[in-house]
Amino acid sequence: HSLTHSHTMKVLVFLADGAEEIEVVTTVDTLRRADMVVTLAGLAGAEPVKCSRGVVLHPDVAAADIASTSFDAIVLPGGGGGANALAESALVAEMLKKQAAHSKLIAAVCAGPKALLVNKLFKDDAITSHPGIADKMKEFYSKYDEHKAVVVNKTKTLVTAQGPGPTLDFALTIVACLKGDDAAHKVAKPMRIPHGPFGSQL
Repeated sequence: HSLTHSHTMKVLVFLADGAEEIEVVTTVDTLRRADMVVTLAGLAGAEPVKCSRGVVLHPDVAAADIASTSFDAIVLPGGGGGANALAESALVAEMLKKQAAHSKLIAAVCAGPKALLVNKLFKDDAITSHPGIADKMKEFYSKYDEHKAVVVNKTKTLVTAQGPGPTLDFALTIVACLKGDDAAHKVAKPMRIPHGPFGSQL
Protein backbone atom coordinates (compact mmCIF):
# COMPACT_ATOMS: atom_id res chain seq x y z
CA HIS A 1 0.00 0.00 0.00
CA SER A 2 1.16 3.51 -0.73
CA LEU A 3 1.39 6.07 2.03
CA THR A 4 -1.93 7.62 1.03
CA HIS A 5 -3.77 4.44 2.01
CA SER A 6 -2.50 4.46 5.58
CA HIS A 7 -3.80 7.80 6.79
CA THR A 8 -7.44 8.74 7.20
CA MET A 9 -8.59 10.71 4.19
CA LYS A 10 -9.93 14.17 4.89
CA VAL A 11 -12.43 15.69 2.47
CA LEU A 12 -13.96 19.15 2.36
CA VAL A 13 -17.41 19.60 0.78
CA PHE A 14 -18.45 23.20 0.27
CA LEU A 15 -22.06 24.15 1.00
CA ALA A 16 -23.60 27.39 -0.27
CA ASP A 17 -27.20 28.63 -0.53
CA GLY A 18 -28.87 27.07 -3.56
CA ALA A 19 -26.63 24.00 -3.65
CA GLU A 20 -28.13 20.87 -5.23
CA GLU A 21 -29.01 18.75 -2.20
CA ILE A 22 -28.71 15.37 -3.94
CA GLU A 23 -25.13 16.24 -4.90
CA VAL A 24 -24.22 17.46 -1.42
CA VAL A 25 -25.79 14.67 0.63
CA THR A 26 -24.98 11.77 -1.72
CA THR A 27 -21.32 12.76 -1.82
CA VAL A 28 -20.99 13.28 1.94
CA ASP A 29 -22.83 10.02 2.70
CA THR A 30 -20.81 7.91 0.23
CA LEU A 31 -17.43 9.29 1.35
CA ARG A 32 -18.30 8.70 5.01
CA ARG A 33 -19.21 5.09 4.14
CA ALA A 34 -15.63 4.85 2.86
CA ASP A 35 -14.40 5.89 6.34
CA MET A 36 -13.28 9.33 5.24
CA VAL A 37 -13.51 12.33 7.53
CA VAL A 38 -15.85 14.61 5.62
CA THR A 39 -16.30 18.25 6.62
CA LEU A 40 -19.37 20.05 5.28
CA ALA A 41 -18.29 23.69 5.24
CA GLY A 42 -20.81 26.52 5.00
CA LEU A 43 -19.54 29.18 2.65
CA ALA A 44 -21.50 31.96 4.37
CA GLY A 45 -20.91 30.63 7.91
CA ALA A 46 -21.98 27.76 10.17
CA GLU A 47 -25.72 28.52 10.06
CA PRO A 48 -28.20 26.27 8.19
CA VAL A 49 -28.23 26.49 4.39
CA LYS A 50 -31.32 26.29 2.17
CA CYS A 51 -30.61 24.13 -0.86
CA SER A 52 -32.05 24.35 -4.38
CA ARG A 53 -35.19 22.29 -3.66
CA GLY A 54 -35.83 23.72 -0.20
CA VAL A 55 -34.02 21.11 1.89
CA VAL A 56 -32.15 22.74 4.78
CA LEU A 57 -28.69 21.38 5.62
CA HIS A 58 -26.53 22.19 8.63
CA PRO A 59 -22.83 22.72 7.88
CA ASP A 60 -20.29 21.17 10.27
CA VAL A 61 -18.23 24.37 10.26
CA ALA A 62 -17.92 27.77 8.64
CA ALA A 63 -15.65 27.60 5.59
CA ALA A 64 -13.63 30.57 6.89
CA ASP A 65 -12.65 28.54 9.96
CA ILE A 66 -11.01 25.75 7.96
CA ALA A 67 -9.47 27.87 5.20
CA SER A 68 -5.91 26.98 6.23
CA THR A 69 -6.61 23.27 6.82
CA SER A 70 -5.18 20.72 4.43
CA PHE A 71 -7.58 18.25 2.74
CA ASP A 72 -7.01 15.20 0.53
CA ALA A 73 -9.95 16.30 -1.62
CA ILE A 74 -12.15 19.36 -2.07
CA VAL A 75 -15.66 18.89 -3.49
CA LEU A 76 -17.71 21.54 -5.32
CA PRO A 77 -21.42 20.61 -5.55
CA GLY A 78 -23.66 22.15 -8.20
CA GLY A 79 -27.06 23.79 -8.07
CA GLY A 80 -27.23 27.15 -9.85
CA GLY A 81 -27.15 29.46 -6.84
CA GLY A 82 -24.63 27.37 -4.93
CA ALA A 83 -22.26 26.99 -7.87
CA ASN A 84 -22.37 30.74 -8.57
CA ALA A 85 -21.56 31.51 -4.93
CA LEU A 86 -18.57 29.13 -5.03
CA ALA A 87 -17.35 30.62 -8.32
CA GLU A 88 -17.53 34.15 -6.89
CA SER A 89 -15.82 33.33 -3.57
CA ALA A 90 -12.26 34.52 -2.93
CA LEU A 91 -11.90 31.91 -0.17
CA VAL A 92 -12.88 29.10 -2.54
CA ALA A 93 -10.50 30.45 -5.19
CA GLU A 94 -7.60 30.51 -2.72
CA MET A 95 -8.27 26.96 -1.48
CA LEU A 96 -8.70 25.54 -5.00
CA LYS A 97 -5.47 27.12 -6.24
CA LYS A 98 -3.58 25.74 -3.23
CA GLN A 99 -5.14 22.29 -3.71
CA ALA A 100 -4.20 22.26 -7.42
CA ALA A 101 -0.67 23.51 -6.69
CA HIS A 102 -0.16 20.53 -4.36
CA SER A 103 -1.61 18.12 -6.97
CA LYS A 104 -4.37 17.11 -4.58
CA LEU A 105 -7.82 16.03 -5.73
CA ILE A 106 -10.57 18.48 -6.66
CA ALA A 107 -14.02 17.12 -7.55
CA ALA A 108 -16.86 19.17 -9.04
CA VAL A 109 -20.34 18.18 -10.18
CA CYS A 110 -23.10 19.80 -12.28
CA ALA A 111 -22.46 23.57 -12.35
CA GLY A 112 -19.73 23.18 -9.70
CA PRO A 113 -16.95 23.23 -12.35
CA LYS A 114 -17.80 26.90 -12.93
CA ALA A 115 -15.43 27.70 -10.05
CA LEU A 116 -12.64 25.88 -11.92
CA LEU A 117 -13.38 27.85 -15.07
CA VAL A 118 -13.44 31.22 -13.29
CA ASN A 119 -10.09 30.42 -11.65
CA LYS A 120 -8.64 29.02 -14.91
CA LEU A 121 -7.68 25.68 -13.36
CA PHE A 122 -7.06 22.38 -15.20
CA LYS A 123 -7.01 24.05 -18.64
CA ASP A 124 -5.53 21.02 -20.42
CA ASP A 125 -7.41 18.30 -18.56
CA ALA A 126 -10.38 16.10 -19.44
CA ILE A 127 -13.44 17.67 -17.80
CA THR A 128 -17.24 17.75 -17.93
CA SER A 129 -20.11 19.67 -16.33
CA HIS A 130 -23.85 20.20 -16.53
CA PRO A 131 -24.88 20.81 -20.18
CA GLY A 132 -26.25 24.21 -19.11
CA ILE A 133 -22.71 25.59 -18.77
CA ALA A 134 -21.11 23.46 -21.52
CA ASP A 135 -20.71 26.28 -24.06
CA LYS A 136 -18.81 28.46 -21.59
CA MET A 137 -16.69 25.49 -20.48
CA LYS A 138 -15.82 24.51 -24.06
CA GLU A 139 -14.42 27.98 -24.78
CA PHE A 140 -11.66 27.35 -22.21
CA TYR A 141 -11.39 23.55 -21.99
CA SER A 142 -10.25 21.86 -25.21
CA LYS A 143 -10.78 18.40 -23.67
CA TYR A 144 -14.35 19.05 -22.53
CA ASP A 145 -16.32 15.77 -22.71
CA GLU A 146 -20.10 16.04 -23.02
CA HIS A 147 -20.61 12.33 -23.59
CA LYS A 148 -19.41 10.94 -20.25
CA ALA A 149 -21.44 11.33 -17.06
CA VAL A 150 -18.29 11.20 -14.90
CA VAL A 151 -14.83 12.22 -16.12
CA VAL A 152 -11.44 11.68 -14.43
CA ASN A 153 -8.29 13.42 -15.66
CA LYS A 154 -5.07 11.50 -16.39
CA THR A 155 -3.39 12.29 -13.07
CA LYS A 156 -6.51 11.50 -11.00
CA THR A 157 -6.43 14.99 -9.51
CA LEU A 158 -9.75 16.07 -11.06
CA VAL A 159 -13.14 14.32 -11.04
CA THR A 160 -16.12 16.03 -12.69
CA ALA A 161 -19.70 14.90 -13.34
CA GLN A 162 -22.71 16.22 -15.21
CA GLY A 163 -25.48 16.41 -12.61
CA PRO A 164 -27.44 14.84 -9.75
CA GLY A 165 -28.08 11.57 -11.63
CA PRO A 166 -24.47 10.34 -11.72
CA THR A 167 -23.57 11.73 -8.28
CA LEU A 168 -23.31 8.24 -6.75
CA ASP A 169 -20.78 7.23 -9.41
CA PHE A 170 -19.07 10.62 -8.95
CA ALA A 171 -18.67 10.02 -5.21
CA LEU A 172 -17.49 6.42 -5.67
CA THR A 173 -14.99 7.65 -8.27
CA ILE A 174 -13.60 10.02 -5.61
CA VAL A 175 -13.25 6.97 -3.32
CA ALA A 176 -11.46 5.07 -6.11
CA CYS A 177 -9.05 7.96 -6.75
CA LEU A 178 -8.19 8.33 -3.05
CA LYS A 179 -8.32 4.74 -1.78
CA GLY A 180 -8.28 2.51 -4.86
CA ASP A 181 -10.88 0.63 -6.93
CA ASP A 182 -11.32 -2.17 -4.38
CA ALA A 183 -12.31 0.31 -1.66
CA ALA A 184 -14.86 1.90 -4.00
CA HIS A 185 -16.43 -1.45 -4.92
CA LYS A 186 -16.53 -2.48 -1.25
CA VAL A 187 -18.54 0.67 -0.44
CA ALA A 188 -20.74 0.24 -3.51
CA LYS A 189 -21.73 -3.39 -2.94
CA PRO A 190 -24.17 -2.96 0.01
CA MET A 191 -25.58 0.19 -1.63
CA ARG A 192 -27.22 -2.03 -4.30
CA ILE A 193 -26.48 0.14 -7.32
CA PRO A 194 -28.34 -1.38 -10.29
CA HIS A 195 -25.90 -0.51 -13.08
CA GLY A 196 -22.86 1.49 -14.17
CA PRO A 197 -19.19 1.10 -13.18
CA PHE A 198 -20.07 0.33 -9.54
CA GLY A 199 -23.22 -1.69 -10.24
CA SER A 200 -24.01 -5.00 -8.54
CA GLN A 201 -25.51 -8.01 -10.25
CA LEU A 202 -28.84 -7.77 -8.40
